Amino acid sequence: MTTLKIQAMQRGQGAFPSMDSQERLPFSSDDAMCLASPGGRRCGIAPPISRVLKYLPLSLAFATTCVYVGNANAADIGDCDTPEAMTARLKTEGQHSVASAQMIAPDKRLFGMIFTMSDDRKVGYILKADQPLGDRAGQICIYERLADIRLYDARSAGIPNAALLKAPDEDAVANCKRLQLAGKFPQGNCSSLNQVLHRVEPLGERVMIQGFTVAKGPSGIYQPTSGVVTVSGNVNGSINDDPAHPSRGIVGGIAYSSLPDGATILNATLAYPRYTEYGLAALK
Repeated sequence: MTTLKIQAMQRGQGAFPSMDSQERLPFSSDDAMCLASPGGRRCGIAPPISRVLKYLPLSLAFATTCVYVGNANAADIGDCDTPEAMTARLKTEGQHSVASAQMIAPDKRLFGMIFTMSDDRKVGYILKADQPLGDRAGQICIYERLADIRLYDARSAGIPNAALLKAPDEDAVANCKRLQLAGKFPQGNCSSLNQVLHRVEPLGERVMIQGFTVAKGPSGIYQPTSGVVTVSGNVNGSINDDPAHPSRGIVGGIAYSSLPDGATILNATLAYPRYTEYGLAALK
């Protein structure tokens, strides 16, 4: 990792905008990223709800049977607005920022990411910016809308049982092969969610947030779409932890998994994932 890249990441470290703040959020998002992010739910996999429930922990299974009615002004995937306007919209929905990170694009540019949830944790959003955290700009976009948010303490070692799927890894591998043959993504970029979590946990990268993917129907009702998003990160580390691999101490990711099998792809690479003050309080 170059010194320039590390310095660029450090610019945003410690700058965590909050939906509770009256200040202008110091980031925006470009029009190109207003499109919905590609995830497992967009691979056309939608098994019957009975199959989904079979492989989910009880804490997650209940959520898949629920639907959420949004008002006409509720934010949706692809919506973009100024920081002031988006903050006002999300405040009316009772949203609070619980975590933030820098997203590293394929061209090495950094984009600020904010993760929010409502007081009752039924609805959450992933917001994306066209500038790194700490830099001021003019627009924010909804990167993803989630339902039934689960907030985990990534400061503690181990993987929460509720974050793991009950489906055998073989099911995920089989679905990965089907999706790769269908040309959904390059070969080798898909694996089991449980395998992914067990692989990165010893490196300090742990589950921070999970939520179900949803889509709005013609009536305005949001329904689960047989997918789950997992946000992970090393919230305790720094670039000095492993001189040979400095990124290990600051890395994180956004993973999309299809249900019930758990076929998983990495949607985005994150740096410096951190909880906000509200997020830390919500962990207690």
